Amino acid sequence: MYFMDGVLKEAFDIVNGPRRQAYGSRVKGHEIIAKMWDAYLKGKKDQNEPISAFDVSQMMILLKVARNAHNPGKDNAVDICGYSDCSAEIMGWQQNDPAPVMSKVDLNGAFDAEC
Repeated sequence: MYFMDGVLKEAFDIVNGPRRQAYGSRVKGHEIIAKMWDAYLKGKKDQNEPISAFDVSQMMILLKVARNAHNPGKDNAVDICGYSDCSAEIMGWQQNDPAPVMSKVDLNGAFDAEC
């Protein structure tokens, strides 16, 4: 029962203690994030295009914005900067980047491997 006593208990204590105090209801928080992500995805130029690495970095920023809406914090601001940096790297917008590194990942069969 190590897992139940270790990792699971630690996660339970965090999400039902400091995180709940900082960010409020998990259900409401996830509903807000879902609405923000939905708006982002509906605003994409080509809605039939698969979600890209750039999209993920942008949606992670929106997750942090949603958390800031409930309880602004420095940690969220730092994370937003980090995800913005990821976005720039993905798109090749960094000063010395020769070209964008954005690519489509083919996951067909990716989950067929045995563990």
